[in-house]
Amino acid sequence: MVRRRAGFFVLGLAERMEHGTQERYTYQFDFAKKGLSIYVSHLDLLRLFGRAARRAELPVVLTEGFHPRMKIKLFHAVKLGVEAGCETGEIVLKERRQEDDVRKSWQKELPAGIVIHRLTFTKNC
Repeated sequence: MVRRRAGFFVLGLAERMEHGTQERYTYQFDFAKKGLSIYVSHLDLLRLFGRAARRAELPVVLTEGFHPRMKIKLFHAVKLGVEAGCETGEIVLKERRQEDDVRKSWQKELPAGIVIHRLTFTKNC
């Protein structure tokens, strides 16, 4: 049941429960930031990974709310102007895919200084 309150649609309890049952597959990736890419800031790096995932047509899970974002996170922020040899991040997809296929298609869309070394399936959320 959908009710309209103050200009917004409010989902009933059943719709909210159904909305949250989306399958989620978490992949952890190791990447390097070298060359001219050392001048890419942390927030720009997140946008860069999201843009590359969209171009690679990866089915990335979006956050819920008024301003949905792709579920991509980096575990540690790398300073601007510093080369990073092995940093770790995480991406959540809607469907299970082969790790090598995801890594190759994602890497193809990234700029020259960003290299994904390893991508592994970690858990099913």
